[in-house]
Amino acid sequence: MHDFALVTGASSGLGRQFSLLLSMRGINLVIHGRDRDELELTKEACSNSGVKILDICLDLCDRASCLKLYVRHEAHFNSGESPVK
Repeated sequence: MHDFALVTGASSGLGRQFSLLLSMRGINLVIHGRDRDELELTKEACSNSGVKILDICLDLCDRASCLKLYVRHEAHFNSGESPVK
């Protein structure tokens, strides 16, 4: 079984720090943020740990966007598992 974590607000602050900590523990990530460039920096920093990372830049206040996040997670990891919250 693979562990997955969904981290919202991962483009800065606590979200970025949680992403780094989880990646160092070998947990695959679905990271979310609203700033594409900053989210890419988080992804690059976490990728050094060798985990799978899906970065998604969208508005979680929109219900359709939440569905897109789940669908992209399933397509990316092809696991049938839901992200750990």
